[in-house]
Formats: sequence, C-alpha cells, structure tokens
Amino acid sequence: MDIDYDIELRKGVGLHNIGNTCFMNSALQIIIHCDVLSNYMLSNNFKTRLATTYKNFLEEYSASKKSIVPVDVKGIMGKKFKRFVGFGQEDSHEFLIEFLDYLEEDIKKEDVPDNEKKLISRLFDCEMKTIIKSLESNERSSHKENVRFLCVSIPNQQTITLEDCLRNFISMEKLDKDRLWETPSKKMEKAVKVSYITRFPKYLAFQVKRYNYKKGTGGSKLSTNIEIQDTWTSDMFGDGISYDLKGFIFQTGSLSGGHYTSYVKINNKWYCFNDSSVSKIEDHLALKVATKAYMVLYVKNEHFNLFDEEGNNSDSSEKKFKQIMECQINKLQGDENTKSGSESESESDLESDNDIIIKSKKKPSKRQKREERRKRKYVLKSS
Repeated sequence: MDIDYDIELRKGVGLHNIGNTCFMNSALQIIIHCDVLSNYMLSNNFKTRLATTYKNFLEEYSASKKSIVPVDVKGIMGKKFKRFVGFGQEDSHEFLIEFLDYLEEDIKKEDVPDNEKKLISRLFDCEMKTIIKSLESNERSSHKENVRFLCVSIPNQQTITLEDCLRNFISMEKLDKDRLWETPSKKMEKAVKVSYITRFPKYLAFQVKRYNYKKGTGGSKLSTNIEIQDTWTSDMFGDGISYDLKGFIFQTGSLSGGHYTSYVKINNKWYCFNDSSVSKIEDHLALKVATKAYMVLYVKNEHFNLFDEEGNNSDSSEKKFKQIMECQINKLQGDENTKSGSESESESDLESDNDIIIKSKKKPSKRQKREERRKRKYVLKSS
C-alpha cells in the first residue's frame, strides 16, 4: 500500500500536566507534528514497548476532541530513564533526545526492512564530516558522524539570524600553540580543523544555547533575539532545497525552574500548546515569540520517500563545501610553509570565500574584547 507519510495531522489537542511535566508536553507536541514519523507509527503495528505505547498514544491523540493525559508515555520513559520517574522539572531538549533514541532502539528491534530501521536517523540526523589537516606536513584525518540536534551558540553581534548561528557552529578552527594536533604518526603539529554538513535531514532541529554557565555562580539566561525565518533558503541546503518553520519550544524562567510551551504550525495556522490549553495565534505573533525560542524545528520542503534508503542528500551543497574548504586549507598551509604574510592577512584572505559557509576566527583586539565584555554584561543583566 502506497502511503503518503507527509500528510499533516489535523489540529492538535492539549496534554494534561501531571506534575511538572510541561517539559515533556511541549516536546511531545513538537514530535507529534513531525507528520512523517506520526503517519509511519499509525500505519504499522509494533511489538516493542515504547513503539507500541507511542502508537497507542498517537491513536488516542488523533481521535480525541479534548485534552488527554500522557501518563503511559511518561511511565515507560521513567522505567528506561530514572530522572523521568518523579515529578521534578526536567529539560525539554534532553527529553527529546532520550525519547527519539529509545524509539529508534525499538524500531530497530522490529521485524522491518533496513530502510525503516534507519527511519529516525534519516528524519532527524544531520550527517557531519570533520577534516583535520596538518599545516606542517601532508598528514590529515577525517571522520563522519550523525548529529541529531544542532546545539548552536549565539554569536556576539548586533543582528543575529539562525543562519548566523549555524555558520558559527560549522566554522574553521586553527589548532596551534597549546592545542596542537596529534597526527596519525604521533607528531604534534599545527593544523586546521573543519566541519561541514554532508546531509541535511527531513526535520532540521536546533537547540539554542541560551544559558551561560559560570563555575560557582550557576548560570545566566541569554534573552538575545534571533531572527527566525518562516521559509529558509540557503546555499548550505543545496540547489532548490528550502525549509519551512514547523514549530519551536519557548521556555520562561531560569536554570532552577520555569515553564515550557510549544508553538506548532498546522495546515498553515499557528497554535500555542500550553499543557492542556490550545490556542490559535496570528503568524506575526508566533514569529515574534520564535525570536526567543529555546528549540526550533524546520521541515524540508521536499517529499519524503520511505523506500529511498539513501535519503535526500545535498550533493551539490557538499561539493561547494569541499571546494571552499580545500581552498582555504591550502591557503593556510601555504602561508604556514612559506612564512609569507602575517596571520591577520591569512585570515583576511579566508574571509573572502565566506559566502558559502566557512567563517575564520579572528583574534579580537583589546578594544573589541572590552566591547564584548560590556555587551555580555548588559545582556546578562537584562535577562
């Protein structure tokens, strides 16, 4: 049977708070409306514990006209992860990670084709490649890894977009001085480390690092606004690929406690899910709240084929990344070998190629450092 897994679910219902479970409720509302995953779960039968429990939960959610109690989901997550047993405040991001990891384990245990065993990874994982190349020899190493949620820092600049955060996350790093690279031949050499994304998933998820942790004093929350686009097009995604904003999680409060709500776009209308309460909101208000989001979810504007084992890779995007990075690495290596030009000149050369992805890291001047400290102090006070 040919099933269209991209079909959107109808308007959602609320989830009752059963004791400091707003972190779970907001996370579940985001995952429920990842339509490909939900339609897959509803279209199949399972034998494993979480997969069966989650399917039953989705059936109740889809059929109900009023708020439901997610007690079974909480119960089975508590049996697997002890910190979810009681009624303490937990982190929505950590719940999402554990929930998807657990669901992936269960699906892999089911008697399903290999492409379905990889479903969670194909839906949510970015495939990243990291290259380290010596600036003193021809030695290099590379490896690939899957990253489920991109945990991005907030750049210290006046106007910030989510793309700025992503470009800052995937940047070139020079390894020298007290951070020399140990080569495969066990030598300590200056090197350059580069990471880039070779495959973007169906659902592109971000956690924004909104807390500054300080030893002995706890941490402070950053209330910096980040521009979130409703439709996001970028050279990074490859030719003709764009992402639509699907939802986000908003957290009020601090490290010691707070409240989570989620906002989800369903059939081109925005809804706020605040535990058992569901309310429709205007587009401009949703995008305004999104500027302070803790987690952000985008969905690729491209049909998902369950039977395409390789998924939809951004081949053209990867080629652009590799060309730019190899060019920049070679420039750095040439400067290091010939000792021609200052370090600042080398970094200036690198920045000329930054229209694709790489952003070199300049050493700030003393004046810039003072200005950064002043801005950071202001941000922390204002939060």
